[in-house]
Amino acid sequence: RGKRSPGESNDPAPNGIRLEILIFSLSPMLHLLSVALVPDTLLIPLVLLLMLATWSLKESKREEHGTWLNWISLGLVLGIAGLTKYTAVIFVLPVGIVLVQKFGWTLFFKLKFWVTCIIAFTMILPVLLWNYHHEWISFVYQLNHAAGSAEWLIRKCILFLLVVTIAYGPLIFMSLRIDVKSYGLEDKSVVVFFLLFSAPFLIFLIFLSGKGSTLPHWASPAVVALMPLSALQLVHLKRQSKLIFKSVLSFQVLCAIGLGILLIRGGIGEEIAEEKFSSSHTQAIYAKNNPFADLYGWDAAGDHAKHLLKKYKIEKIVVSNWTLASRIAWYASPHPVNLIDKRQDQFAIWFGTLKENEAALWIDWSMMPFAAPISSDQFKSCDLIDQVPINHWGRQIAHFNFSICKGWQAVDANGQ
Repeated sequence: RGKRSPGESNDPAPNGIRLEILIFSLSPMLHLLSVALVPDTLLIPLVLLLMLATWSLKESKREEHGTWLNWISLGLVLGIAGLTKYTAVIFVLPVGIVLVQKFGWTLFFKLKFWVTCIIAFTMILPVLLWNYHHEWISFVYQLNHAAGSAEWLIRKCILFLLVVTIAYGPLIFMSLRIDVKSYGLEDKSVVVFFLLFSAPFLIFLIFLSGKGSTLPHWASPAVVALMPLSALQLVHLKRQSKLIFKSVLSFQVLCAIGLGILLIRGGIGEEIAEEKFSSSHTQAIYAKNNPFADLYGWDAAGDHAKHLLKKYKIEKIVVSNWTLASRIAWYASPHPVNLIDKRQDQFAIWFGTLKENEAALWIDWSMMPFAAPISSDQFKSCDLIDQVPINHWGRQIAHFNFSICKGWQAVDANGQ
């Protein structure tokens, strides 16, 4: 609570709460996540619950080291978050810092703390055991995906920040400061608490973005954790300058409306002329920078794949990328999907591996095209049999190529 001028409420919370809801509603990416249903969608409320459980222990006065309900709740939320997404482990850091600040180093000698750790560890134990028995395959994939393969460049970090600003709106960056008076508060620990649950995660993602492997929706839990501070900053800004307040808020509204229109319209790119019928390994020039095309056509591709599998009496679908495999596997379920890769992967564990001389339906997407999988250690031949255009609002924004690939070679030319 801070000092207020005569006639103003002495509590910034009511305005802050309303503005926090407004900021959430005006964050374009969060609307997308409400229908995308990626792990981050579930991680958002879990991080908020984690913050609530940690705050309850921080403010606990009933007992010296919190109630059993406080600690058990914390363990359960940590466990569920760990099952949701591996990056949830980063949020263990702010939880630990807050608890050590509250209880001191004697925390590690308390039964309740260790019961919480056991609960969380027991919940994620199936994931650890599964990975242990499969050569840590899931962890290796996620680490390789996060690390990327390109050179680290500062311009990619700047680009990521720009994308995040557009995806969530500029209001989130208003809260990245520790000037307590600007929040209308006197207790610095409140500001530090929210920054602990957001800043480390954002810094981690910004660093990873230097290799171009970071996706903007990964930042959503940290962004939501910052929203209470953003709301308080807006309350302060409104008192300082209504013009700047309206300008900033208007820009956020424009970002939300603009991205919403692009989502509904399927972006601005389209395939024209020969691009509409491009074969594998040829990406459409006018559509390649249209990320919104990624949101359309997968159900149609999955349904058509089922039809072709039945028509040509083929059992398996193959693709050349993990992202393509995960989506096609969902929409073409229950048909097995394999990656054209000699390495052991999760799809091989789920669906088995290709057999010698086996034929398969290869699906290629014009927005992420690959060369036909013909080589000494892949298929002997691949023949294009069909294409499915993805049309939206009178524009072809992408298309899928379907090929019959025959003669899978389980060993390479050297017999290895």
